[in-house]
Amino acid sequence: MNTKSTGLLFARRALLFALIYFVERPARLAARIPPSRRVFAELDPAKITAVEVQVNGGASIIRAEKAGPLWQLTKPDPYPASGAMIEKLLDELAQWEWQTSIEHPNSWEEFGLLQGQFTLLLQGSGPERALKIGHISPVGDRVYVSARGSDEVLAAGTNALDWIPTNQLQWRDLTVLNLAGADYRRLQVRSTNWSFELELDAASHLWRMTKPIEARADTAKINEWLEQLRAMRVRRFVPEDAASAGPGGTAAGPETRQLVLTFLRNSGETNKALELQAGASPAGATNAQTNRVFARRCSRPA
Repeated sequence: MNTKSTGLLFARRALLFALIYFVERPARLAARIPPSRRVFAELDPAKITAVEVQVNGGASIIRAEKAGPLWQLTKPDPYPASGAMIEKLLDELAQWEWQTSIEHPNSWEEFGLLQGQFTLLLQGSGPERALKIGHISPVGDRVYVSARGSDEVLAAGTNALDWIPTNQLQWRDLTVLNLAGADYRRLQVRSTNWSFELELDAASHLWRMTKPIEARADTAKINEWLEQLRAMRVRRFVPEDAASAGPGGTAAGPETRQLVLTFLRNSGETNKALELQAGASPAGATNAQTNRVFARRCSRPA
């Protein structure tokens, strides 16, 4: 065999080796990797800025939107949302896996997907995602779901259902006084017997009293008091139209104006950043065994 023939044979072998190593081997390895079983394939929770839950075919809608680092409920009523609860749901959805699939089902109603127990809508910087959630499987360890536009029913684990709200109260922020992002410079404190006003110096961050007299205030004590208020948590939400017996047996809402804290952005009396109203005890004025009171948090747009 001459040198030319030897060279050609070596080239053929090198080409065959390259074909096996760089083409056939990766193809075999790819075949071993199972396809993704994520219900929401490649979902990045950090890119989601709006979550909507349509309950019972849209009979009620719960929607939360993210502005900066904070989540806000926008439907059915505007209210600060619990970012931790929403982000936990998004994390669960990103890891949510299905176990079996049914292509071209004979009846969507059989799986509870004609209208859906829930419909999840995720919006953000990527494509909008929508998912109908139907019945629980007879065994109880799977739930039937289907993505918008898909002709396939997936049977997925039920773990994510624990984080899907059935009413807006489940996503509300439990902080009684949330001053995060509240741009305030003055604080009015009013009760049934007395009132005073404080002003915060933007440069020194020191408080001073402006009403009923002008005087230096104890900044450390005021900040400690505000921290105690921030640490308070809601024990139960009371509907706005909840009725209690008023004078003469007439219906009246819970009294929440025995103490009013108003955080103002500037010297204007109406430019409120936040207002907290506190009032009567749920157990009644004659029952001293409870340390709970009715409270209402009112915020105003900038």
